[in-house]
Amino acid sequence: MLRDRRKCRSLMPDGMRPVPTALRPTAANWLTLLALIAPLASIPSVRIMGTLPIVFVVLILASCFALRQSPPPLDRPAATGLGAILVVAAASVLWAPTDSFLAGRLTKLLVLFTSGLVLFSVARAMTAHEQKRFGTALVLGTGFGIVLLGFEVLTSSGLYRLLTGTGLEEVEFHRVNRPLVMATLLFWPAAAVLAGRGPAGRAAAAAGFAGLLVVALSSTSQTAAVALAASGLAWLGARYRPRAALLAVSATAILAIALSPWIGPLLVGLEDLTQWQYFTAANVGPRLEIWTRAAEVAAAHPFLGVGLEGLRLEAIAGAEPGAIAGYEGANHPHNAAIQIRLEFGVLGLVLSSALIAALTLRLLGAPNRDLTVAVPVLTGLIAVSLISHGLWQSWWIGTIGLVAAATSAVLGTPPNPGVAGDGTTA
Repeated sequence: MLRDRRKCRSLMPDGMRPVPTALRPTAANWLTLLALIAPLASIPSVRIMGTLPIVFVVLILASCFALRQSPPPLDRPAATGLGAILVVAAASVLWAPTDSFLAGRLTKLLVLFTSGLVLFSVARAMTAHEQKRFGTALVLGTGFGIVLLGFEVLTSSGLYRLLTGTGLEEVEFHRVNRPLVMATLLFWPAAAVLAGRGPAGRAAAAAGFAGLLVVALSSTSQTAAVALAASGLAWLGARYRPRAALLAVSATAILAIALSPWIGPLLVGLEDLTQWQYFTAANVGPRLEIWTRAAEVAAAHPFLGVGLEGLRLEAIAGAEPGAIAGYEGANHPHNAAIQIRLEFGVLGLVLSSALIAALTLRLLGAPNRDLTVAVPVLTGLIAVSLISHGLWQSWWIGTIGLVAAATSAVLGTPPNPGVAGDGTTA
């Protein structure tokens, strides 16, 4: 074998060297590159996370083919959950008016969900050396992203305006919201990497949290601030009672789903809160109106809902104008529980609760160290889903895929007990 290697080297043109194994474009290295650039790329292009995972999955599969390697096997429970979501979404055409966007939307969802599943599977198949390299890239990408987000907040999206030529008066009011949400969710796996590198790493993680909190509170949109506060509290709980914290988070999500049919009357008593300055800045006033309206629309279709995608509400409105008068805005309620209730009715509420319960049962057997990362990540995802964004937004699905992969990669191996004081492995 050694003779064969020497022969291969002798056939190379002068000046060429074989590509080091660590730098070959393997599946793990592509995922590492994605973790490094995604937090930065999301700042000038807030919707890019709907595209980046798909692009990198294509690169991953191409590398597997070129290197004659088998792609990592898909995680079976995750694939089953994905299949259930898509089957119910596709079946909704049987009980709701069809529209010209349905086939395209289902295809897009299939590609997005599958891309996230591939990223997750690549993360689970990483070796210890690949996980270490990935962790470094994740810390750097998230850290640089937080710094640039702070610059964007201070300069009223100065970087974005410089790169796009957009005038200040034309900048989207909540433009930094999505990059901030991504940084908030990626912070926890990045912090876990730092925590395993000694006192210096833990100090860096604490500084990162403080910086992220300052940027989030200075932003015009408060989604990331709420998610950061909720996930921070969940992290504290998980440090001392990890399984109790997990059960509390899951129970909160299931309770929100269970209460969604009565969300309208419950929100009426909160109308006075919209006069508070903070809540006004957080767009709670318009948000409460949309939630109430969407709940009223859903009440007209309680068992199976209106079907996938709120675009169908236009068709339903033409058929039943009296039942859902004033449905405008209900197609994008910015609340996952209400959206599930609206689109899939009681069936969706039962299945989504079962999905959360299955995920909880799977996590209950995880080591305490894993739960101190998984619980705040899950809390942040649930918090964002219940107060902002739509379930089927491409950037949101792509972000969830990256966050799930990052968390899986970080938790792949336990921390090395032999850590030097400077944060390097002893």
